Amino acid sequence: MNSGVIKKKTVVYEIVDRLIALIQSGAFKPGERLPSERKLCETFQVSRSSLRTALQQLEYNGIIETRKGSGTYICK
Repeated sequence: MNSGVIKKKTVVYEIVDRLIALIQSGAFKPGERLPSERKLCETFQVSRSSLRTALQQLEYNGIIETRKGSGTYICK
């Protein structure tokens, strides 16, 4: 058992952490729409699949909400 081993963060968790930090800092406010996936990919220099996986994690945890045809919003 390697309970003492610290693994590197994956790209997905880095994206999650950065988005949470932006929300906590007030850069994104509750109810506000996030920029497009394309824009976020450019900003974070990540692939679209990594970004989508991170967004799914945030949605699962109730931090964001995806509305079909409207976009992705910060939960209140």
